[in-house]
Amino acid sequence: MFPLVTGQKAMSAYPWGILGFMLSSVIMSFIGHVGVMRCKGNPQCYFGELPSWIYWFIATVVFCIVGPFYVIPRCALTALGGVKEVYPFVSTAMFSFFFCTVSFVLAIKEDMVINILGKYLTPLKLGGVLFVIFGALYVLPHDILPSVDAWYAVVEGIKDGYQPMDLLGTIFFSTMIYKFLENQLKKDGNTTPNELYKRSIMAGVIGFACVAAIYLLLLFLGAKYSLQTVGLEKSMILPRITSIALGRYAAMLIAFVLFFSTLATAVALFNVFTNFFVTDVLKNRISRMTGLLFTFIVSYAISLIGLDAIINFAGTYILSWLYPCIMTFVAFKFVKLQFTKA
Repeated sequence: MFPLVTGQKAMSAYPWGILGFMLSSVIMSFIGHVGVMRCKGNPQCYFGELPSWIYWFIATVVFCIVGPFYVIPRCALTALGGVKEVYPFVSTAMFSFFFCTVSFVLAIKEDMVINILGKYLTPLKLGGVLFVIFGALYVLPHDILPSVDAWYAVVEGIKDGYQPMDLLGTIFFSTMIYKFLENQLKKDGNTTPNELYKRSIMAGVIGFACVAAIYLLLLFLGAKYSLQTVGLEKSMILPRITSIALGRYAAMLIAFVLFFSTLATAVALFNVFTNFFVTDVLKNRISRMTGLLFTFIVSYAISLIGLDAIINFAGTYILSWLYPCIMTFVAFKFVKLQFTKA
């Protein structure tokens, strides 16, 4: 969604928008990945130069925004955007309640559901998005795009690159990545630290290269279809491009893909936030079920505010200061680690 938004704003200056977006979303995330893997996937070790209270403050803010205070309601409203392109009469309140309820129920059986969603729906999600991208590229409009200042495009690209929160996810969910790679190497009978580090870097190169390619194509599409999507809610841009380029049935496909891909993300984040809230914040003074219920209530309440409103609020009052601070630290840590023996 956010590369499309950058492309829509950058228009003829989309190459500069690509530069800004890639810098804050992909390049800084890869640098963070390299650093946190040097720290064996331990975020607290990675932020070791900071006082512990600053680390816990940052961690709490991050888990709140990737949980019910921002990303989970954003998932619900992104899915709604796909549905509304096909069925415009659908109510935000009813759909969000349904989405959050399904997420809550599925989160109770975390392991089984995430395994099914990840195994079967990730290929479907990627396949559906690539189908739309290449289909839309095949029938590109030939409008002459308005001229846009290059510096404006770079700055907007950088700010929009905060929104996917790839850097935050790379750092704070790195433990899962590290443990997965460690278990894979154990099966191969080679668990030396150097080999594990090399594998993690190789995985990062492949993963971020794929992400960068998808972002680049989406940003290009956002620019080329900018005149056809001007004034739309952010969640409606991809479904509208799909309708214009490929017709109603393809729009139904992308609505299906958006629903299940955002649902998989929401279920995972229900559990991530609840586990942090119950275990690290409240020290198990409430049950996990109560924590999930709290996550459900907050997520649903915030989703009623509307997608553009919560994105603008998060971008203006949270990510605008949090992301530059973390990017500065990541750059500092990267330089420091180059002079530290692995």
